[in-house]
Amino acid sequence: MNNRLSKIIVLISFAGIALNAYAQRADENVITSAENAFGTTLGSDSIGLYDSSSVRGFSPTAAGNIRIEGLYFDQQATITSRVQLGSNIRVGPDAQNYPFPAPTGIVDISLRTSSTTPILSAIATMGPNNSPSLELDGQLALLGSQITTSIGVAIEHNNFGNGGNGRGKSFGVVPRWHPTENIELVTFWGRSYKIDETAPPIYISAGPYLPPIVQRGKYPGPSWDTANSYGDNAGVLGLITLDAWTLRAGLFHSLYKSDNSYANIFLDVVPTGFGDHVIFADPSQRSASTSGETRISRVLKKGSLQQLLIGSVHWRNVLVRYGGSDAVDEGIANINNQLSVAKPIFNFGTQTHEHITQQSIGIAYGLQWDKIGELGLGLQRTKYSKVEAQPDLPITYYQADPWLQNATLAINIGSTVVVYGSYTRGLEDSGVAPDTATNRGQPLPAIKTLQQDIGLRWTPTDSTKLIIGYFDISKPYLTTDSLGVYRQLGDETHRGVEISLSISPIKGMTMIVGGVFSQPLVSNVSDANETIGRLPVGQPRRSGQVNINYTLPFATALSVDIGLNSVGSVTTTVDNTVQVPAFTSVALGSRYKFKVRGKPYTFRVAVNNATNIYAWIPVDAGAYQPNDKVAFSAYLAADF
Repeated sequence: MNNRLSKIIVLISFAGIALNAYAQRADENVITSAENAFGTTLGSDSIGLYDSSSVRGFSPTAAGNIRIEGLYFDQQATITSRVQLGSNIRVGPDAQNYPFPAPTGIVDISLRTSSTTPILSAIATMGPNNSPSLELDGQLALLGSQITTSIGVAIEHNNFGNGGNGRGKSFGVVPRWHPTENIELVTFWGRSYKIDETAPPIYISAGPYLPPIVQRGKYPGPSWDTANSYGDNAGVLGLITLDAWTLRAGLFHSLYKSDNSYANIFLDVVPTGFGDHVIFADPSQRSASTSGETRISRVLKKGSLQQLLIGSVHWRNVLVRYGGSDAVDEGIANINNQLSVAKPIFNFGTQTHEHITQQSIGIAYGLQWDKIGELGLGLQRTKYSKVEAQPDLPITYYQADPWLQNATLAINIGSTVVVYGSYTRGLEDSGVAPDTATNRGQPLPAIKTLQQDIGLRWTPTDSTKLIIGYFDISKPYLTTDSLGVYRQLGDETHRGVEISLSISPIKGMTMIVGGVFSQPLVSNVSDANETIGRLPVGQPRRSGQVNINYTLPFATALSVDIGLNSVGSVTTTVDNTVQVPAFTSVALGSRYKFKVRGKPYTFRVAVNNATNIYAWIPVDAGAYQPNDKVAFSAYLAADF
């Protein structure tokens, strides 16, 4: 056994001496926990058609559609798993329970819970590419049943599929105060560090073709292009219920800060495997946000009718500092050879400062009619302001104050079928320009968006749920133009069908199956000087996932799982002349549960990309990164 993994397992054994507990993390299984195929994260595992960076072809994270237990949160740094238990992607019928849904879907984060029973859970992992890590998460009571807390720490050494590496550590605590049955106060704080992390290489072709195959696992950058950064997230959530009234409120702070960082780019890569190796360097970057929401609601019941009245105020205040970058051109180099040059002295420039504020006031009405259906109506007035101060340029201002409407309807057909539909307008962020653009790192203005969907949910049994829906989303088309500037080039519409099936066909088996079949389209081209194709960059017209977990009937302590992920061909250039072919990847795994002195343990092994397929992943127009090669991992989890 790997020596580092052996040492970590020994640490687990000693860590459990002082505490007694029942099962916590040893029972984690994202497949058996998933409600549907749209997207579920539990601990470090994720499955689903969508994730926090892509829902129906757009990014809910870039759009600002993150929620913490349903409340509005403006995220600048990813919340560490020491604080976050997991998350779910809310689209279709699952989004209808939100009084103010978002066109790009919602990523709803769940915080770690705690009880009065003391627990210490430990997970020692030897991850892909021999990357060791140790996670310790516990819970304890501080004041009887009134105050409990979860607390965690983790350390890791990451060896990336591109041959680079880095280290990380994270901390988190989630105290909960429950003085009465009607009052709960939850606070949290989490910090994560990335230490000496190498910059992933990006390959940009010189012509209308894909780059030649690169040797995965061999890092081509210099030894000095490593960065340090950290992220902080903290907040407080309150809940008060009094008869028919409910008050929920949340106040959050999110901070991301980096020291000098780098982008490792091969420009004008030719089929012979050579390209112009350029390294971009950034001075310290910082983005900080304070955000929150206050929501008050009242329930009115009369017979089989239940009405819900909601008033909400949410807001954010964001300060961003970016830019000032410099670059060094190391000349033509083989994309498979490591660059061995001394670190130059970079001459950083003046940085750009941005200040974004947004306040939204909304009212919503909900109607539930037993055995008949549900109706939801919402109206918001949002005021958005952005002030940008660029070096040597006049200060620019951008403001918007639109009215935003949403409506949802669900009708019961019998006892097992629900037909649903929704209409949602939004004002959403449009992310930041990628590293491959000349305006790299620039936050872009908020954009108006529209989503409509309709579908049905069939639940014939407790273990079977089928969702079939049609969606139509319209947004501005943002990508990098022929001059390297990331900007709007027209409008982008995604229309398609999504399918989710969760089922237990036989005892001990859980299947989560999903698929998306869409027709992404570019229209209303805004620049006659650009050759723009009808298909948007990076959008597959089909994708699908199958995840199966099966507990063996003749050995109930042992389970096996398989995951299939299929992605259709993707156009990768604005003029649609280049495509990445379709591919299907396979993941295999197994869990073995056992006890030592009455304490639960789980040993898991997994293989990602088991067939070792090679595929290019588009990261921007004409820019690519390879997928990771076959990778093995194993972990030992224990609850003490």
